[in-house]
Amino acid sequence: MALIDAACRDAGVSFPAAVRADLFGMAAALPPDLAQADYDRWRAGVIAPSRLRVRHTVGFGAPLSADEVKDRPADGRPVALDEVIAATGGTAFKIKITGDVDADHAWLRRIAGVIGTVRGVLVTLDANEQYDPVRLATLWRAIEGDRELAGFRAALAYIEQPFAREIALADGPAFDFPVPVIIDESDDSEDALPRAFAKGYAGTSVKSCKGVLRALINAARVAARRAEGQGALLSAEDLTCQPGLCWQQDSLMAATVGAAHAERNGHHFAGLMQGASAAEQAAYLAAHPDIYTPGPAGPRLNITAGVVKIGSLDAPGFGSTPGPDFAGLDPI
Repeated sequence: MALIDAACRDAGVSFPAAVRADLFGMAAALPPDLAQADYDRWRAGVIAPSRLRVRHTVGFGAPLSADEVKDRPADGRPVALDEVIAATGGTAFKIKITGDVDADHAWLRRIAGVIGTVRGVLVTLDANEQYDPVRLATLWRAIEGDRELAGFRAALAYIEQPFAREIALADGPAFDFPVPVIIDESDDSEDALPRAFAKGYAGTSVKSCKGVLRALINAARVAARRAEGQGALLSAEDLTCQPGLCWQQDSLMAATVGAAHAERNGHHFAGLMQGASAAEQAAYLAAHPDIYTPGPAGPRLNITAGVVKIGSLDAPGFGSTPGPDFAGLDPI
């Protein structure tokens, strides 16, 4: 990612502009399943994103209402799901499930009672490899047969990695499911997505830790599949990217490759810009007033109606302005 940033800065272009111009030479190094014409067609349509819809993570058993909060941090930030919705106007949610059909069904009923009045709500389910095909089908039958979950079903965009990576892409017949299912942990190689398509999956997730350049390839694969009239999607998931350089680069990458919404949980579960000097925090606030807003504990994400505006990232480099305050760091 540092090399990508350096290349963009050297050329004086933003990350989306670099992708569009093929600054990284991807067209000459494509995998066998992706034609150069398809890649060129996809990158030609890349634009600088102006916004990112935030998908809030709801951990299994997390407090859903203020009266359920047992331990409240002193940072003044919302804890319970209803508090998060009130504070951020959130409309998109990533819900963790456990593999226990009865417990998960009851959990989804409780959540539906909280988000049922949210206009334009979108939900995803993350099973974290805890299901097998039989139990997942059982859960779906329970959801489908529950009138209280009718709105939830309509809002469900996809299910993320329900099966253990050891079996998710194993040889065997393709599976068919009523809602899109994507891989995440199984996306561990350059050919994972085409193998997943062959198995019946609808797509995969992008994360910086999987590789920015792989995200470009997979975005082109998804676009090519859609051009053929087949369903395909690319999600954006989070590994606790906190505000600052990490959040900016990961979010810019996700939005550039076409993710309409992204799980963003680092600002909520891992804190703000702790470790950054006061000068660095002030520099981020000044450079990105659309992304950050001042808070009592330092800059925090400026989430309005469930969205963070990111237009200020359209600048030379890979979302790296203003960068770390090296003078404020302690030597090891």
